[in-house]
Amino acid sequence: MINPCRGVSKFTEKPRDRYITDEEYLLVYKHAILAVRIVMEISYLCAARIRDVLSIEHKDIREQGIYIEQGKTGKKQEKNRSKNGHQD
Repeated sequence: MINPCRGVSKFTEKPRDRYITDEEYLLVYKHAILAVRIVMEISYLCAARIRDVLSIEHKDIREQGIYIEQGKTGKKQEKNRSKNGHQD
């Protein structure tokens, strides 16, 4: 059997390194519905990918913080809250 992919070079995507500005973030946030705002805040405060934030279940929200398992790397993290309710 002949491999049809033989001789085809692998597509390599250049990693992105552009971060949105505070002004861009606030503009999107201002016009977003509540659910999108919540995802934006959790993603930003926990440095989590949107896919990981959307996969959070009720059992992942704990007294000490939010448990997040990164889908891309499999790394398991607990993002702790400070005494005032914000992440440490």
